[in-house]
Amino acid sequence: MKVFFDVVTNHTADLVHFAENQYGYRSKGAFPYLDREGRPFDDSAGVRPVDADSFPYTPRIADADRHARKPAWLNDPTMYHNRGESTFAGESGLNGDFMGNDDLWTERPEVVAGMERIHRQGQRLRAGDLPRQSRHGPHRRHDRPGQPRRERRGAAAPRPPRARADVPRPRQPRRLRR
Repeated sequence: MKVFFDVVTNHTADLVHFAENQYGYRSKGAFPYLDREGRPFDDSAGVRPVDADSFPYTPRIADADRHARKPAWLNDPTMYHNRGESTFAGESGLNGDFMGNDDLWTERPEVVAGMERIHRQGQRLRAGDLPRQSRHGPHRRHDRPGQPRRERRGAAAPRPPRARADVPRPRQPRRLRR
C-alpha cells in the first residue's frame, strides 16, 4: 500500500473564526486591508503593520486554541488573509479560506520566512530516515547511499532506441552471394 501525503502549504487548520459569524468571501476592492492608522493599502505592493481591525472580518481564536499550532507564529490571526471562504473563482481562489482551512497571508515576508523554516526542519527530519536498509541487510548494492543506481550496477551499454511504428525503417543493403 502506498500513502501519499499532500501538503497544501498556504492553509492551516480552521482555528481562526470571525466575530461577525459570517464567512462569505469579501473582495479587496470592496473591503481593502487597513493599516494600524486605518488607511487602506494593497498588499500586493507590500504589507503595512496591521492589527485585528485591519481585515474585512475581525479574526478571533478561541482561548483553548491559542497555542494549538506549532510554530507559535501560526497562532497569530494577523498572519492570515481573513477574507472568508473561497468561491474558487477570481481573487477568492488566491486569498480565500480553503473549505474552512485558514489561508496564510503569504504576501507577508514573515510568513514566507516562517514557511521556509518549517520546510527546512521537515527536510532535516526526512534526512534522518536515510540511508534505508533492505531486509537483507546493508551489504546489498541498492543500500549504498550516495551513488546513483546505474553506477551501483556497473556501467551498462546504452540500449538501442526502440523502433516506432510510424517511422519507416531504413532498408538494409542485401549481401551479394559469391
